[in-house]
Amino acid sequence: MKNVAWFTTIGTSAPAVYNTIWAAYHEKKLFPEYIWLFRLIPESTNARVKGKIDKSFEEFMKWLDIFAKHTGGDPKLKTPQFNETDYRKFAKKYRRIFKTNKGIPRVIDITPGRKFASAIGLKIGLEVNAASIFYLHLLDSRYLTYSYPEIPRSVLRLVDFKEDL
Repeated sequence: MKNVAWFTTIGTSAPAVYNTIWAAYHEKKLFPEYIWLFRLIPESTNARVKGKIDKSFEEFMKWLDIFAKHTGGDPKLKTPQFNETDYRKFAKKYRRIFKTNKGIPRVIDITPGRKFASAIGLKIGLEVNAASIFYLHLLDSRYLTYSYPEIPRSVLRLVDFKEDL
């Protein structure tokens, strides 16, 4: 098992976050010693979306406890928050945080969250040489809310853009 620093964003779907971690743990033997979970918060006028993001975050936290028990590890979680409309600030801070986490392989997951955040993660991962840039491709939308152990492997593809492209 190889320890890594894991960088990702969270949107309204917690499974999109934790299923990629599960997949990388099982398929690539990677353990997220550090998880940087960027929270992109909508304008205060959009309470419905903010509520969904908060619920997704709570679900992720429950999953993280299960994952820690399953693996015997204890990932250290950091959850910086950003205004979702301030792309430049988000990109600048993401890049700075990513660059300062040296000494351990750094992995970016572009599966969850907003498309602009995934694009920024991909750009940073390529520019600053991430060890891996993952995307978990779910081939059957019936499994969107399922957790990794419940999803047939025939409908999942863990893509590493650093290796597979």
